[in-house]
Amino acid sequence: MKAKAEKRLKEKAHLLDQVLDETRQRGAMSSKDFKDEGMRKGKRRGWWDWKPAKIALEILFSAGVLMVAYRKNFQRYYDLTENVLPSYIDMTEPTEEERRRFFVKKTFDAWGVAKPKDIANYYYRWSTWTSLKGKALEETLQQLLNDDVLEEVTIEGDHGPYCMLTKDSEIAQRVAEGEIASFDKVTFLSPFDNLTWSKERIKTLFNFTPRFEAYVPKDKRKFGYYAMNILYKNRLIGRFDPKVHRDRNVLEVKLLRFEENFRPSDEFEEKLIDAFKSFMEFNRAKEIIFRKIIPDRMKLNNL
Repeated sequence: MKAKAEKRLKEKAHLLDQVLDETRQRGAMSSKDFKDEGMRKGKRRGWWDWKPAKIALEILFSAGVLMVAYRKNFQRYYDLTENVLPSYIDMTEPTEEERRRFFVKKTFDAWGVAKPKDIANYYYRWSTWTSLKGKALEETLQQLLNDDVLEEVTIEGDHGPYCMLTKDSEIAQRVAEGEIASFDKVTFLSPFDNLTWSKERIKTLFNFTPRFEAYVPKDKRKFGYYAMNILYKNRLIGRFDPKVHRDRNVLEVKLLRFEENFRPSDEFEEKLIDAFKSFMEFNRAKEIIFRKIIPDRMKLNNL
């Protein structure tokens, strides 16, 4: 934790102790409660302009020293973990093997199926502090297979090995045999959705490359600031860049772009319209405006 503070805060690394002391004395605090020390003059340019106190809070949060006590208008308020975490929670430090088993099972809970080499790509190393690569991971996977927690599966057209949780195998088999209809709605996915977190994995499974362009200069963006991916049946078929104008209750779609090899059907267009209507309702928008559609065969302005 100290090393991370020195790396990210440099000469202001001392703020880590100061922020922690303030939180001990005053209780739950947000970054707004600290002096705006070291900020650039002028307009803030984005998330990467967090002031040093905010960085210190996030370091303490990622280390488990602080937790989010509550949120107010999307603002996080941090407090000491012992003040937030219920007393009945078992705080016994897990063994390294228990940690690996936990993180491996969480990966399969999120992804359904995965190759062993995919598992490490689901986590930032600093968020797990345990080995999810090499021989240690191989031993954990083998133990989970021996314990019937995992089982090996194959995916048509792709060389494995893949694994999945044994508890999910029955429903997967029922879907494969047509007993349960495949999901045929149009679903909009956040760029942070579990499914698209690993670009390499999604490229292999869906021949689709997710992109998050919030940090890309505006003139170099291909899909938009916050492009959401579009899932239809078993394919990722495109994305769109939304902006909600809450003062006017308007949902603006700056760009709706489909993959080059996707040919929309009448059925798809109906389901896409239903998805946008639901998205409008979620955002309390009364009107939707489409600025650009690629290719422009669909006319969606009359929702």
